[in-house]
This record gives sequence, structure tokens and C-alpha cells, in this order.
Amino acid sequence: MVDEDELFSINLKNWRKEQQNSTNTRTRDALLESVVEDADLNELVNFNALDRICNELEISRKEFYDLITKKEIATIAAHAIRIEESRRGTKAEQFLFNEINIITSKFGINIVSLGPSELRPTKDGKLLNKQEFKDSGMNKDTDCLKSIDAEITGAMNGYIFAKIVHGFEGGTGGHQDNVFRESSEFAEWIEKFGDSDKTYVLLIDTDLDELFKNIHDKYHSDNLWVVNHVDLQRKLIESVS
Repeated sequence: MVDEDELFSINLKNWRKEQQNSTNTRTRDALLESVVEDADLNELVNFNALDRICNELEISRKEFYDLITKKEIATIAAHAIRIEESRRGTKAEQFLFNEINIITSKFGINIVSLGPSELRPTKDGKLLNKQEFKDSGMNKDTDCLKSIDAEITGAMNGYIFAKIVHGFEGGTGGHQDNVFRESSEFAEWIEKFGDSDKTYVLLIDTDLDELFKNIHDKYHSDNLWVVNHVDLQRKLIESVS
């Protein structure tokens, strides 16, 4: 029996908001430094947005930085050029994997976060690492699915495809359609090419209940789990207990 109090649980919708507030503040403070270099802003600023503003004002980035001398101006500038946390899906996913691994590793199950191109399923049934994909000459857009987000190792073996989507990030419409399409492609690939001795996970954390139900009801099975981050921990622990 799993002790529910020991499972990691977080409201990712609020976490994203808190992360955005932190990015806004860090960007503002960085812009107020006496000397500002692009390298100081790499993790904070959308340089495409910054360049659009500079082009419209017909100034350089350095001239833009020099304009910012007051906290009020820095705050406005930060909101205009900061990186949107809603676009840092990988960062949120990595956070989840790290926290889940802290719990499951106690039971011999390791969750290993993968980079965006470390392990890529191909439409003809292969699973290629970065070097194998490079050598194959394949096109990632036409020959492949979205890359695998994490690997399950240790007492169990398998792979995780993760999507984090909330209503404030677009609600219904294009973004939701993309989540369903990418999740469906992964599920159908598993049904056709998946190994019977591996566990495959569609990790979907969302407040869009209908989206989750549609995907769960269509694809959930013994070796393809459609779960949120709490249910994933529970099922992994129960599988080895």
C-alpha cells in the first residue's frame, strides 16, 4: 500500500506563474546593473523580442540597455523582453522528473530526464539516440515523432512522454490540439512498435479535464499508462511493491 503522504505533489499551474514572476524580477534587476551584457541575460531574455524593439527604435542592444536607468523603466522593459515561462516546457518537465525521481529511487526506480534530441522515435519503428539519428540522414519533422522526455531504469524499464498544459496557456484550440496530436502519435507508435517488456508513460499534467479523459480513455492500458505526476509515482511504486 502506497503512503499517499510520501508522494510528491505540486500545482504546476501556480508553479509556472511563480517561475514567471521570478523571471520578471531577475530580468528587471539584471537590466538595472551598471554594466549589462547579452551574456548576463541569456537565461532571462527573448532576444528576438528585444531586437524587434531595437529595430523599431533604430538603436542597438547596448543603447537599449543604456536607456534603462530607473526601476519603473526596467520593470516595463522586463515584461516586454522576458522569456515566457509557458514556452519553457522542458524546464518544467525536468523539474517534475527530478522531484519524482527523489521518491521512486527509494524503491529502485530511476527517472532519467533526457534532452530534446537524445532519444527520438522514428515513424518506421526505430528509437534512435542523437548520433544514430545524425547518421541516419532522417528529417526530424517528416520522419520522426517528438523526442522521448525521460527514461525509466532500475527495477523497471521504460520511457516517458510528457506534456504540461493548462487553461491559461491557451485553453481549448491550437495548443490543446497539439497536445492531443502529439500524445496520440506517441500512443499509436507504442501500440505498433512498443516492446512488451517495457512500460510506456504518457505523463499529462493539466487542468483541462476533458483533454485528459479523452486521451486516457482511448489509450490507457497495462503497458501504456496515461497518468499525472502523482499517479505515475503511485503506479511505479505499486508495480515493484
